[in-house]
Amino acid sequence: MKDQKEYWENSILDWEDISYGTAEAKPVSLVERVAHYFRGPVRHRPVVALEIVKKVKPARVLELGCGSGRLAFALVKEAGVSHVTGVDISGPAIQFANERAKSLGMSDKLNFIASSVGDLDIAAQRPFDFVLGMGLTPYLREDEFTRLFQSIQGSSFLFDVHPKGASFQNFSHAVYRSIKGHPFYNRFSKAEILDKLAKLGFPNVTWNESQGVYYITNVK
Repeated sequence: MKDQKEYWENSILDWEDISYGTAEAKPVSLVERVAHYFRGPVRHRPVVALEIVKKVKPARVLELGCGSGRLAFALVKEAGVSHVTGVDISGPAIQFANERAKSLGMSDKLNFIASSVGDLDIAAQRPFDFVLGMGLTPYLREDEFTRLFQSIQGSSFLFDVHPKGASFQNFSHAVYRSIKGHPFYNRFSKAEILDKLAKLGFPNVTWNESQGVYYITNVK
């Protein structure tokens, strides 16, 4: 099985086009064509993120797992964020994002870095006052999860989480991951996730659900 970088390095751009576009946008496998129609919750995640960022009004955002920067650009254009640093494990996605920022004259507001969360020097990315990660937490090793939340003390955040349990969504995603040879994918119960966060210094995390996706927020 491929590791995270091998899996996402050259697939994230196609995955985004298929997930956020239409299944007919480009030639895709039957598996991806079927999966597209079950990704409504994925397409809803940016909507939730924009709503919360608009309420919190952070000046500088660190977005982890930013892909090609779709949400990062929206944060600046639609939510009034002054600066976004986007981080993703895929080099091609980061190159695409930086080139787009340059072509739009937005390089002063958007900066994109190719790195895994495990290798990222989070302290060097400060100042930031809000941390955002959509579709990220299940792909973090235990040590990466711990290091991440230890490193963002004092900042507000929003992450989606995928709690374990019997559901059609969990079952269908497990089948998809098996077919695709997907990298490791960690699930914990709601109680386990909140307990981990409390031990890492976040005892008052808010747990919400919207269109089948669960979110944890900590707003200062």
